Amino acid sequence: MYELAPDVFACTTGRNCIFLDLRRNRYLGVSASRMRFLAPLICGWQLDSNIPDDRIDGCGVAEQLTEELFAAGILCEAHSPAHAAGPLPPAATRELAIETRTQVLPIPLADRIEIFYTLANADIALHRTTLLRIVARFRAAAVRQRPDLYDPPPWEVESVTCKFLAVRPWYPRNCVCLYDSLALMLYLGRRGIRGNWIFAVREDPFAAHCWVQYRGTVLNDHLDRSRLYKPIMAI
Repeated sequence: MYELAPDVFACTTGRNCIFLDLRRNRYLGVSASRMRFLAPLICGWQLDSNIPDDRIDGCGVAEQLTEELFAAGILCEAHSPAHAAGPLPPAATRELAIETRTQVLPIPLADRIEIFYTLANADIALHRTTLLRIVARFRAAAVRQRPDLYDPPPWEVESVTCKFLAVRPWYPRNCVCLYDSLALMLYLGRRGIRGNWIFAVREDPFAAHCWVQYRGTVLNDHLDRSRLYKPIMAI
């Protein structure tokens, strides 16, 4: 039996299986028709049962694909089956209403400074460290988080997010999903709020995207756009 290498995540987008390798900061795609021969040997792997049968030598494909994925650092011998393909949070079902996103609120100066400080920290983090280390820090913080901490209702999280979204355009950096999601996660964390940072992919053509959601609500993206992508990793 095999397992995904540490810091490797995967999903099936339809015709392809996509691997996210955080350590090497890259994506790798394998056709689902090939992957179905190897999938039963990977701990926790689930593949769409509707993948067509190409009537080829399954043993030969599995052996060749195993060698390729081992060489690419995607697979390793199974030692800790807990690291498998999943689980992911439930799919989002709503987004912030347009009137909520665009409403003009009196934002105190202290809050504006805090948001700018958070935006600057996110900027520095993406320039000075790797996504692997950033993700590791969020995971470590989640492990340390006490279960009895205040769990805010959605309306409060949306109010905090709207302040962030209102100030964000004033920070001199182009809008990029990776940067903006990191900054929002940091800001929510400063307020004691734990959101989910969702990384996702799509095919035809291939594209990667990410956003932040809370209890099934997309906070910094639109629901229709996020539904075009298949989640591959969540923090």
